[in-house]
Formats: sequence, structure tokens, C-alpha cells
Amino acid sequence: LLSDCAAPATSSPGGATTLQQLGLQGTPHLGNSMHANSIPTTPVQTPQRSGATLMPSTALSAGSASRPQLRWKDEVDNSDRPFVPKLRNKPNALVPLQLVLSSSSEQSPLSPNSNRAQQTAWYANPYEHEISAFQPSEAQLAAVSEQLYRALHLTPCIWIDSEAALQQMRTRLSAASEIAVDLEQHTYRSYRGFVCLMQISTREEDYLVDCIELRNSLHALNDIFTNPAVTKVMHGADSD
Repeated sequence: LLSDCAAPATSSPGGATTLQQLGLQGTPHLGNSMHANSIPTTPVQTPQRSGATLMPSTALSAGSASRPQLRWKDEVDNSDRPFVPKLRNKPNALVPLQLVLSSSSEQSPLSPNSNRAQQTAWYANPYEHEISAFQPSEAQLAAVSEQLYRALHLTPCIWIDSEAALQQMRTRLSAASEIAVDLEQHTYRSYRGFVCLMQISTREEDYLVDCIELRNSLHALNDIFTNPAVTKVMHGADSD
């Protein structure tokens, strides 16, 4: 299934230019930067039409392929109930962790002339206070000279699909003051979809994180992603 969804999304010229100008190992290059022995792959013959690469018809009817959701510890909730944050601790907190259920009454968009209000509810972002209080540091706002990324053949690309590899990556990222991040979503055989691949780059290394295999372990990265001293450059994050 990863072969169907792990290819980096097509990047817009603006997003790609921004990452290159910042000198980070931008995700537009990740698809071509993997070493031959980084990720074991099986070549797939795909038909060609008008210069485009199509998904093989067998992938759309692979009844023998199991759904990755079936291997997860937590059952997938496809209901319309409010999403409950799964945080059990709160790194880099300014206020203690608390789950606050907010609600409001809105007119139903399906019946705009109706007098009945539609009740909506959601849990507030556990980091709402920290996000509102965030102020960039002087170092983050200071103008710096452009630092170009290294050549692809000099940049290791590391596949992360085990707890040990995840912890090693976490240790490496803890020493970085800036990282680039891109996410890919998997919607094939899924009602709501889920993140299947995380691409993280520093100035020295690229990482491809198997979010299907490590779904229940990714909270290990919370301390890095919530650290205001680490600058995160997101690629195409309008839906992330």
C-alpha cells in the first residue's frame, strides 16, 4: 500500500522555491533522493497514456491486500463525534493539559430557512494557549545569508519504520534548530483518510517516516514539534 501513497505530492513552484531559498532539504527532492538500499521496493509496471503514469489496474482491485487499519491498536472511529485529542502529557507546556469541550449553535447549512439550529461541538486545541502566546525569537526573525542544500548524493535519506529508528531520528532532530516537514495522506480504502508518510529534513539528512507502521508511536516527536525554539518549515500545509 505504501507504493500507492508514499510518492511525494506534486509541489507548487511557490512551495518548492521557498524551501530552496531557505536552504533546507526540501521535500520536492525526496522522491528522487533515496539510496538504492534505503527502502526495499518491488518494481511495478504501469501503463502509459499521454505521457502520464497511471496506477496499475491491479492496485485498484487488490482484494487480497489487507487494510493497514486492522493492525492498529486503537479502533478507527469513523463517526461524526468530536475528535478527542490523544495527548496524555504536554511537552513545552505553559499551562497544564486539559481537554475542553466547546460547542455552539449554528443554522444548518442544509436548511438555511429553518428555525432549527444545528448543534456543533469540538475539543479545543490543547496547545491553544501556547499558540496564542507564541512570539518568534530575535534569532528566528533575523536576516541570514542563504545557505543552499547539499547535493542529493551527499544527503543521506533514511527510512524510519521501527521504534529504534524513530528514537534515533528523534535524537538527531533534537539537535536541529530548524526542520522541514511534509505530510502525505492515504485515502484508499479509508473513509476519512489518515497520514501515511511523514517527510522530515534537516540541513544534513532526509527522513521518510512510515506513519502506518508507527502510528501508535509518533507521540515521541511531540517534544520537538511543540518546541517553539525549533523552526518548522511546512510544505503545502493548508490541509495538514
